[in-house]
Amino acid sequence: TQSTWGSAYTAKRLVKMSNPCPWNTTGPQCSETFAAVVGTQYTTAVIGYSISAAVAFSASLWRNYLLYQASGRFLPEGWLDIQRVFHYASLVVAACFVVHAADPNNWDNTFPQVVEELVYEIPTAIMISCLIVLVFFWRTSSHSRGASLTLSKREQIILPLLIVSLLIYATAFSFFEVYGPNRGTIRFFKLAGYAVVTSTCAVSTLAYGASMVTSLSASCNGGDPSGIAAQARKKLLLFLFMLTAVCGVAVFGMLWYGISAFQVSGQDVPTAFEVSLFDPVYVLYILCVLFFFRTIRKQAPLLDK
Repeated sequence: TQSTWGSAYTAKRLVKMSNPCPWNTTGPQCSETFAAVVGTQYTTAVIGYSISAAVAFSASLWRNYLLYQASGRFLPEGWLDIQRVFHYASLVVAACFVVHAADPNNWDNTFPQVVEELVYEIPTAIMISCLIVLVFFWRTSSHSRGASLTLSKREQIILPLLIVSLLIYATAFSFFEVYGPNRGTIRFFKLAGYAVVTSTCAVSTLAYGASMVTSLSASCNGGDPSGIAAQARKKLLLFLFMLTAVCGVAVFGMLWYGISAFQVSGQDVPTAFEVSLFDPVYVLYILCVLFFFRTIRKQAPLLDK
């Protein structure tokens, strides 16, 4: 079994390296796109992606409009204005998903390949940035003891610096992967970096979340006639479960794609349309923002500011 698996893996790598054509093309003259290779499957994928992207973008745009209508402000008050930060981030992710849906995987070569890389990398960097903001938000909340939530002067420098660095990282690797000498190795290091940052932020968020669950449980045991603490605890547990699921799938995908691409410079010639693992992660992120950071509530939500 091990020998068979090893032979299949080696053969797959050789197939990748034996297709010297430019991005997403094949054939003797490199004139046939991957979209043409899979035929109607690609057309079906475009329809499915377009519907999903239209719904996600419309929902994000509508929620941002409601948020603006309720407050009269467009820009967040600061990094800890977490509801607006997450909603604006979801809108950008949805907008990138719309571009991606116009030509999934860029298999019809509608855009320059670097554009396809950017509409993947920028949303990834934004979602990881939201995790970083959430860590700072919950850390500040745990130390505020009922006072107003404000970042220290040092944190006001560190947080934007981390986010800007992450966006530069994503943009740079988008160009390196397209124009670099070995796309597979570059992709491996890019995804490994994402996996490390995502895992670190997820563990930190879960740690602060567990502390908050413990505090809410104590409030419930000490008497909670209105049921607010119990509702907040239930919602927080659901949020932590979804966070674990989304981050777990994302990190698994990063490691899987990174390891499988290591030292591979070419591309597979597909036999069927391939859905990237990251596409459902983007949609799931938008759905989580719409659900957990709803604008209008009867009770003050624990996750909203």
